[in-house]
Amino acid sequence: MVWLYFNRFAWRHQLQEFKWAYKVVALDLRGYGFSDAPAGCEHYQRDALLADVHDVIEALSPNKKNEIPKCILVGHNWGGIIAFAFAASYPNMLEKLIVMDAVQPHVLLEYFPRHPTQLLRSNHMFLFQLPKLPEFLWSLNDFYLIKFIMTGKKTGAQNPARRLTDEELEAYLYSLSKCGGLTPVLNYYRNLSTWVPAKCKDILVPTLLIWGGKDGFLEQGLIPCIEQNVRKSIKVQLIPEASHWVSEEQPEKVNQLMWAFLHKRD
Repeated sequence: MVWLYFNRFAWRHQLQEFKWAYKVVALDLRGYGFSDAPAGCEHYQRDALLADVHDVIEALSPNKKNEIPKCILVGHNWGGIIAFAFAASYPNMLEKLIVMDAVQPHVLLEYFPRHPTQLLRSNHMFLFQLPKLPEFLWSLNDFYLIKFIMTGKKTGAQNPARRLTDEELEAYLYSLSKCGGLTPVLNYYRNLSTWVPAKCKDILVPTLLIWGGKDGFLEQGLIPCIEQNVRKSIKVQLIPEASHWVSEEQPEKVNQLMWAFLHKRD
């Protein structure tokens, strides 16, 4: 089971849960944590990110001749975007797909004209296209904006019992605080043009979509649009009380939903 998110620290609750039944591997995405962070915006294009996942799955799989390596792929946020695209591009390498609070860029782009409220929720995507200014703003006052996004009343965790501690926030901010650490993060957004139009829209593997009902960044109206791109079975599980950071604040519920999906025979 391969887990994708910017920072592998985000999967700590799930890794403890599933390590007894699966071989679990959580990745720092390119440019994050202890992963390589090549200079240059072009290194964060769609195909480069998909190649990273492809190579990891191959490297972790038993070396069996004439057998395509497979895994269960789990992604959240940008990890979910990459997971969707990987499932569409390499369906033979996946057994199942699990995505949390993420939408394919081409779906979001098609959704914008009919839903200006989502355009407002996504206004950061346009700011991030500018050079240098976003890095400057995000680093101000000891990364105040990032901390506010992850802990604020509208965009942060909605479960009072699961709000991030100062130590947990520091774990997320560690790699970002390095010299030039913010630029790789923003380069994901600066390469959105490499994701649209989609090279392959259809998802051909069984899929579980977990969605926080109080997501401050993505509207629930996106869910039917996502479902239209899944040609295999898709199970949508809404957690009404959860925010965008669903695996952080509702780990027990997320784990329960994942177990049910993984044990279900197709």
